[in-house]
Amino acid sequence: MTNKFLGAFIALFLSLVFQAQAQKFGIGVKGGLNFATSSGNSTFGLSSTSLSASALTSNFTGFNGGIYAIIPFGALMGLQVEANYMQQGYKATGTSANNLSISFDETRTLNYYQVPLLARLSFGTDLIKVWGNAGLYGAFLSSASLKSSVTVAGGITGAASTTAFEQDVTKNIKGFDFGGVLGAGVGYGVGRGYITLDARYNYGFMEIHDSQINLNTLYNNSASGQNRVITVSLGYLFTF
Repeated sequence: MTNKFLGAFIALFLSLVFQAQAQKFGIGVKGGLNFATSSGNSTFGLSSTSLSASALTSNFTGFNGGIYAIIPFGALMGLQVEANYMQQGYKATGTSANNLSISFDETRTLNYYQVPLLARLSFGTDLIKVWGNAGLYGAFLSSASLKSSVTVAGGITGAASTTAFEQDVTKNIKGFDFGGVLGAGVGYGVGRGYITLDARYNYGFMEIHDSQINLNTLYNNSASGQNRVITVSLGYLFTF
């Protein structure tokens, strides 16, 4: 059974390759979801002591949307240039192991204007197109926010005290990010173009954090890491 499925897949792949037609210039619009995190961790601490809690970051779900152009170079190859809005970031939850403990729960939202430049390999027919793309992106930070709660408990009474924060942290995040992109997609011919489904992985090369955040006179936060984002988008590509 496995061999039959594999044979059918190979036959479909070869059929699309051999039927490949010259790519056309295209302009597309798209939007979807980002499944984002960072490669590092986040730490909350009491400013007047050495007490702190750290945790690795976890997934954050945001939105994406943008426009793009495809400039063909022959039957299979092309250049894809995009201008995207990317809402990404990460979540983190951590607890220290001390007698006087500190724990935190945070959501960090980073909004970028992203410009990818991608090489595109495309094949298929007027009805179905399949492609892969790879390249680089540059991203310019629009805004950043931090929503968190910090709890300190223990000591003599064991009582817990929780403080919630929500603040703009744009100045604490670097204004530019740079990284690599690898993805693939499929298009179904409708009207003058294609309904498209695209998935890709954005791998940030740069440290995104710039400075420690002082939440108030008692608490501070520091973090490290690079952006990691899986992007899934649905759109329409007009061909000319």
